[in-house]
Amino acid sequence: MNQLLTIKNDIIIIDNLAVTSKFNVTGELNVSGESVIHSLNSTTIVTDTLHVKKIITDQASLAPNTEWIANTTDDLNGKGLKWVHNSETTQLIYRSGGRLWNSNSFDIPREASYRIDDIPVLTSTSLGSSIFKSNLKQVGQLSALTVVGDSSISGFAFFNSVSNRLGLGTDEPSSSITIIDNNVEISIGSPVYNLASFGTRSNHDVAIITDDLPRLTVKNSGEVHIGNAISKAGVLRVFGSLYADTIVSDTRLERNTSLDFKATSETTVYGKGLIWTGTGTSKQFIMRDLPDRFWASESIDTSKSYFINNLEVLSETGLGESVINSNLISVGNLTSLSVVGNAAIGSTLTSLEINTTVVKLGDNVSVSNSGISANSSVSLLVNELPILQGTTTQLILGNKESSNIPVTVFGTLSVGVNNPDPTVSLSVNGNVSFNNKKFVNGVSIPTSGLFAKGDICWNDNPINNGYVGWICVQTGTPGEWKPFGLIGV
Repeated sequence: MNQLLTIKNDIIIIDNLAVTSKFNVTGELNVSGESVIHSLNSTTIVTDTLHVKKIITDQASLAPNTEWIANTTDDLNGKGLKWVHNSETTQLIYRSGGRLWNSNSFDIPREASYRIDDIPVLTSTSLGSSIFKSNLKQVGQLSALTVVGDSSISGFAFFNSVSNRLGLGTDEPSSSITIIDNNVEISIGSPVYNLASFGTRSNHDVAIITDDLPRLTVKNSGEVHIGNAISKAGVLRVFGSLYADTIVSDTRLERNTSLDFKATSETTVYGKGLIWTGTGTSKQFIMRDLPDRFWASESIDTSKSYFINNLEVLSETGLGESVINSNLISVGNLTSLSVVGNAAIGSTLTSLEINTTVVKLGDNVSVSNSGISANSSVSLLVNELPILQGTTTQLILGNKESSNIPVTVFGTLSVGVNNPDPTVSLSVNGNVSFNNKKFVNGVSIPTSGLFAKGDICWNDNPINNGYVGWICVQTGTPGEWKPFGLIGV
């Protein structure tokens, strides 16, 4: 052997060791460097690197005597068993969190199972009975399916276990079965006791079809159509009685008897008659009571006269001779007027037409088609108080005695403007005074005139970094002014 050997305190220390035959050591053997030993018998071995082709132990199994001891779980992280073949590595190691990690698959016999707390959780053919939760996204062909609770199938079919309702195309079914297709909500269920319901909850038609053709259609307006308007091949057969409050037909209804409205113990004849619908409001010619009479919702046009008790009472050109009383309040141009008894023209006269161009009301006022004219002034009075007064020099609206009367203007109000802007309510051409505050405009502060504190001059030429206008801070002629409203750049 070509090594340096040292014996210290019954410990043999060898720098390098290469043994081709059996090597016996009693006590502790300390080897520094790389060691290659073909046969070694020692109580304790401490070495930097130990290459072993085969380990033989007197114990029944190596595993129960193999221990990884550390102070923390982080020190144990990555410790375990490793199998290396060429460039492939298989590991069974410890990882933080108290779990073992395997880099490859576990393969156990078909009849064996994976267990948790001695409970089978997975075999080659099934999940354990203790597993009742999963995130499975695909299953095979089921022989049976039982769901306790809500369920959803492919984001299309939804079952609500609380209300026991099924929705197709909706997760909020409004009836026992709700189908939403093409934005139409189809409902099947029993909304009240002893009533089955089928139709649409949305504002859409319902059709019953055979041979892919609509045979009966209930419109969203409530109309029921038999057949369709194109083929006009619909046939309705009633084997029994047909009761209808109203029958509407596009063709003539042949009759060989009079149309008879009969009163029963539950109905009367009032409100019955002829009704025309389809163009605007319905047109009616019906029977009414208190007193019994015929009532028409439209005008009645006849080429003959109207008769009462076989006497003509109204023709195209005049009242019948039997009509001697009336409440007429207007008549046409009378060719003559004969009054037997008193006649009054005054408070009871609602209108009076005088065939003349101008009506004079005293020496001061006259009324004509062009308006009311007065020599000096004219006033419009309400309750003996003037609300509008006008002269050649002044127009006054309202009066001092009733200064609290509000004045309302509907439309655009303008002062000194011939063509006011219709988009604004008030247009003023010139300076204004509002609540004893004067408002003028210019390109600089006023240089003349009397101004009071609080008066404002608006800037006619606003520019960046300039001001919106100037305000008077000291009454005077023209007073003291300060700018306000800095315009940002």
